[in-house]
Amino acid sequence: MITQGLIMDVDDIVIKDKLDFNTGEVKSQYAVVGVSMLSPTCVVKVTVSPELYGDGKTMPYLKSMAGTFKPFTLSLDYRQSSFADEKGMHKEFQGFHLYKSPAENSTSHSKAG
Repeated sequence: MITQGLIMDVDDIVIKDKLDFNTGEVKSQYAVVGVSMLSPTCVVKVTVSPELYGDGKTMPYLKSMAGTFKPFTLSLDYRQSSFADEKGMHKEFQGFHLYKSPAENSTSHSKAG
């Protein structure tokens, strides 16, 4: 799904640690961003994968858009999954995930315009 949204405040960007279940060590980091969608109007939590989090352009772009009240293009997919972790505990997740950096969208729009 490609949609328009905005980030109201930098505090709507929360950095989280992805832990190794065996050692408890931090394997990687990711972000969860509160995005105000424009059509339909609603606020959703969008997960930014460790790959996009660490790519050097996605997080700086998202932080630069926070509080500007300028809409930007988001490429999202909805994921729903469940599994058993290494300890046999049931895990479930569902929600929107960013599958393309919005920084790429802004670059292509600025070149086209």
